[in-house]
Amino acid sequence: AVVSTQSTGDWVPDTSSASLYIRPTFISTDPVIGVRPPTEARLFCITGPVGPYYEQKGTELFNSVKLMADPQFVRAWEGGIGAYKAGGNYAPTLHVQKIASERGCQQVLWLYGEDMQMTEAGTMNFFVFMKTRMERRS
Repeated sequence: AVVSTQSTGDWVPDTSSASLYIRPTFISTDPVIGVRPPTEARLFCITGPVGPYYEQKGTELFNSVKLMADPQFVRAWEGGIGAYKAGGNYAPTLHVQKIASERGCQQVLWLYGEDMQMTEAGTMNFFVFMKTRMERRS
């Protein structure tokens, strides 16, 4: 998604205690109501300024969050629809989110498979930067 900060003006917070929330949205625009794959659709972004999403005791600044990574809970699996942003995918995560909160974590880092691949981090996007030493080959 491309957001022009010139056209959004005051919508882009100029502070370390807030950010610009960007939510891509894709909806059917077919002229019928029903359950079927759409023939027409619209992709757009909803944006707005937001403060810290997760409670941070004693501060309004953004801080890192604690993630619970427990392989006994799986959000998406091969053949399922967890790879798609669908409303029905969220309800099953609420119980696990409650467990994470009870363990002092703000969100769940979802794992999958024998090698515990990271698949999603709750309501957040997450990025991984890995630095490895390159081997010299002769």
